[in-house]
Amino acid sequence: MAKEEIKHIERQGGSTQPRVRRYPEIRAGVCEFHGTVNPHAPGEKQYLYCPEDGKHPKWGELQCSYCEEYKDPADVIKKSVVNIYDSPFDPNQLIVVCDNFTCVAAHQKRFKVNS
Repeated sequence: MAKEEIKHIERQGGSTQPRVRRYPEIRAGVCEFHGTVNPHAPGEKQYLYCPEDGKHPKWGELQCSYCEEYKDPADVIKKSVVNIYDSPFDPNQLIVVCDNFTCVAAHQKRFKVNS
């Protein structure tokens, strides 16, 4: 007897977004997973000292993908909770989103497939 093929249900109604990997949050510069790594560095720079242990990629200075150009990226990191996602379209790109309402709304709108 042939193996039965599994059919997937098409989603109609509601809203959907592409699924991507979400990395640990950066809270006021401190990685949610690693915490304080270098006790001699300021808190807003702790994420720069995370070890390369496979929990997330090694990243340099982060900057919100949606903040206005006049905002200082270091100040945003210092005062915000930042979420980092893989791009659903480019596996070599990360999308950084601070917790500012307009940035979160812009990110959700950008990746909403249907409404």
